[in-house]
Amino acid sequence: MNKQELINLAKQKLNPTEMSIFQLMLPQSGVVFLKGKPGTAKSAVLESIATKLNMVYIRMDLTAKDEVDVGLFPHITEQKEGYAVVGHAVPDWAEMTLDEGKNYLFVFEEINRAKKDIMNAALGLLNERRIGHNFKFKGNVFMAAAGNMGEEDGTDVEELDTAQSSRLINYPWEMDLLKWREMYADANVHPDILKFLDHKPSAFYPKDQQEGVHVCPRTWTNLSKLIEEWYGKNSDIDEYGDLLMNSGKYHVGTFAVEMYKFLSDTKRLTVKRLLEGKFKTLDKFTRENRQEVANEIKELNLLDLKPSEIANIKKLLISFKATQDEDALMGLLHEVVFGIQKTGVYNNRETDPKPYERYKEIIKTLIYPEFEREKNLIATRTEAPKKDGEQV
Repeated sequence: MNKQELINLAKQKLNPTEMSIFQLMLPQSGVVFLKGKPGTAKSAVLESIATKLNMVYIRMDLTAKDEVDVGLFPHITEQKEGYAVVGHAVPDWAEMTLDEGKNYLFVFEEINRAKKDIMNAALGLLNERRIGHNFKFKGNVFMAAAGNMGEEDGTDVEELDTAQSSRLINYPWEMDLLKWREMYADANVHPDILKFLDHKPSAFYPKDQQEGVHVCPRTWTNLSKLIEEWYGKNSDIDEYGDLLMNSGKYHVGTFAVEMYKFLSDTKRLTVKRLLEGKFKTLDKFTRENRQEVANEIKELNLLDLKPSEIANIKKLLISFKATQDEDALMGLLHEVVFGIQKTGVYNNRETDPKPYERYKEIIKTLIYPEFEREKNLIATRTEAPKKDGEQV
């Protein structure tokens, strides 16, 4: 794929952040150096570029490489009378690029944390695009580098001098929660993790890190992979809760406990959530949880509620009937039918009939047609408020 074809594909596939990096990478004049905090998806964004542009992606961690890997290893190229001609051995990763039917993206990671001789060799290779005098990379090879910030992010780095830095195109790399979600997490990270981080954005990359862990986008991604590997991407806190409590701390420290509590709490039904209509059905909530809400509803004045809130209370009644919880259903219905006596509107129905008429409409909304039988049962046990022979 030639450069024009790459440009056309990039315009179709890359997001704005990826495009800004690729624009600097395409001319092959200077090497983009992503410099940022550990675990902020520097490698991931470069790999994403390679994947979207159908490039072969090769990542080299320079802290784990030696002279052979960066073309410093001497090699006898010719034996002459009285002396040998020495050149540089070409690493296998470089030799594979001779296949011009493919494009390659080489990423030299931890470039400012490598040993000085390795770092200098890598910088020379990146800048001159050659190994020794005879092996030169062709136009199908693109290169980038990544590294950390040093004192600012608590990493031990070798600061580049002016000459070394001038060989690179310094690209300050920052990853906030919004960018992480847009570029990666929305499609790849467990939705419960995203829900928790939306609730507590400061947990995404805490300024004050906990002892023993370094919480960052990478560790949240690893926690997601842990959950998904055991229980799947659409798993529920009830399924993976023990795993989160027992093993999540090794990825995100005490945030694992906070996440568990947050998700468990948000699963509970409350009067506020019920009235807001957060749920289509309520059958999934425990009987105890729904009974707690029913008891709180009994203390409300239904005249203070909106029609939509009355309709949501009816969902609770329906849930009791669906789960055959006769006691809870009859208890709440009884309170609905006879709650008018607590409001005072029944006694004042002669002088102020409007509240009384509205309360009767509320009762009709809640009872008919689903609970007419239950309402009649209640009426046979206790006489309902009447006016001139009229039953509420």
